[in-house]
Amino acid sequence: FKCSSSSGSSGSGFVRFRVLNAGTNMPLRFWVDRHPVLVVAVDGEPVKPGQWEMSVSLVPGQRFDVMVQCNAANRNARYK
Repeated sequence: FKCSSSSGSSGSGFVRFRVLNAGTNMPLRFWVDRHPVLVVAVDGEPVKPGQWEMSVSLVPGQRFDVMVQCNAANRNARYK
C-alpha cells in the first residue's frame, strides 16, 4: 500500500494509522467518518488484507495498523 494522500481536489489517496487500545477492560472502536478503513497489520505483524470496513474494534492491549481511504468529499465538517 502506498501511504500518501493526494493534495488534489478529489482527495483520493491513503493514510496509514497505528491504533492502540491502551485501556484495561473495555474494547475500543476506531473509525473516520465517511472513510473506509482496512487492517494491514495486527500487533506489528503484517496480515493479508481483508475487506474495507467502516470501523474496527480493538480489545485492550491490541494494536492495529489501518489504511484509511481518503475518498469522501470535504463537506466542511468540524471535528471535536
